[in-house]
Amino acid sequence: MRSIALQQVSSKFARDNAARTLEHPVALRIIAKYAPEVAKRLEVSCPTGRVYVWGAKLERSHQTVKMIGRNSLVLFRRRNTVYKRGIVIETTNNEELANALWGRDVDGETWSNIFFFAKITDMNRPAARVNENLGRSADDHWQGLVVLPIKDTEKARAFFERELSAL
Repeated sequence: MRSIALQQVSSKFARDNAARTLEHPVALRIIAKYAPEVAKRLEVSCPTGRVYVWGAKLERSHQTVKMIGRNSLVLFRRRNTVYKRGIVIETTNNEELANALWGRDVDGETWSNIFFFAKITDMNRPAARVNENLGRSADDHWQGLVVLPIKDTEKARAFFERELSAL
């Protein structure tokens, strides 16, 4: 099953985290310090030794379990624009790694549901149009992480094949 994750990047904590791990990849040696088995698997898809990283709070576990490596697209929204996207290549739940990457938010929580990307692609698409294409309300603001199934269509297959071949 393929899925599409919708992630709002609006709070200061989220924007700061995006600057650290979505706009600049993280060295695999940092991942290896906290999750050596994950870093080893990432080496195959990240020959440069760097990986893009994002996470979600533990309370979003019911969503992150729907993210299947190499079959999940994540769209990142800032204000009214979908501004980045990536295909998940690996996931883990690791509080120590999350704390090292991002620290803790105003609630004292860290984003321990972690997902990794070999590449992040910049976008500039109106969120309202993306929402409509997903059958959602044009003014949906994607509170929290939401993961939706994608219908297995020829267009979706072609998109995933094109994106994955670039890894």
